[in-house]
Amino acid sequence: MRVYQKAEFFIGSEFITPKVGVLKVVEIVGKNKWGDALFGCHCSICHEVDPELYSELFFSTASDLKNGKIPCGCAKTPHHTERQNIIRVTRKTKEKNITFNGWANEYQGVMKTKCDLSCEICGYQWKTTSIRELIKNNNGCSSCAPSGYDPSKSGTFYVVEWTNIDGIKWIKYGI
Repeated sequence: MRVYQKAEFFIGSEFITPKVGVLKVVEIVGKNKWGDALFGCHCSICHEVDPELYSELFFSTASDLKNGKIPCGCAKTPHHTERQNIIRVTRKTKEKNITFNGWANEYQGVMKTKCDLSCEICGYQWKTTSIRELIKNNNGCSSCAPSGYDPSKSGTFYVVEWTNIDGIKWIKYGI
């Protein structure tokens, strides 16, 4: 109970975000795994600019906020929840004529979670693109792409042996 009594004084604190928004501490939402009070925060920019993506409070500890760790989308490298990543992936796939069918594996964050995708143009389906690759890169349907490897078409496997002046050999292979 002592932690909560002390933490209540932190409610109402305000912090300036990197995008010059105001992050305001509005409530105590619980404790983290170390027993520190966890606060719900509201960002003046995120909640206004994208209310669908940032409809919920952001969570942080007092020490993280005091040390400049911003939990909202204004951070230099924002961390998104699974719900937010579903929204982000759905938006990105709509831009590319791709259907997002859900996660191809258990959700493990943007680097390890693969998307189950299908092309709205040719119907090709794949499950190899991570959330990060889909959002950061300009990846689309490999079957419709004008260049690159098309897994739906037959390919030619090649092997090339190279030798330099010193007699050292390299082997290169590909499709």
